Amino acid sequence: MDGLNEIIQRLESQKAAVEQALEALRGIGGEMSGGFEPADVTGGNKRSAAQRARWAAKRAEAGSSAPANRKGGISAAGRKALAEAMRKRWAAKRTAAAAKKRGRAKKAA
Repeated sequence: MDGLNEIIQRLESQKAAVEQALEALRGIGGEMSGGFEPADVTGGNKRSAAQRARWAAKRAEAGSSAPANRKGGISAAGRKALAEAMRKRWAAKRTAAAAKKRGRAKKAA
């Protein structure tokens, strides 16, 4: 029980220290409010307005230039060649899978 009483005394002394600190702060800045209240609201508005202006200028600058033509792509012949290569690849994969399956079936029998 001595340990419990010691803990209670420490907490009470900490409570007294916290209350004293709160009183000192209230004396400096007036009564504390429950919520967050920024010191200078107009400063934040000025910063956000400046940022919006910068982004607007950037969008206007980007919008004024002609959109870049898309280069590259694939020709009809290239597309056909790719399609054929993929068909061959998947056909080889299917035959390999079927052969593997047949090998398992023979072992099970």
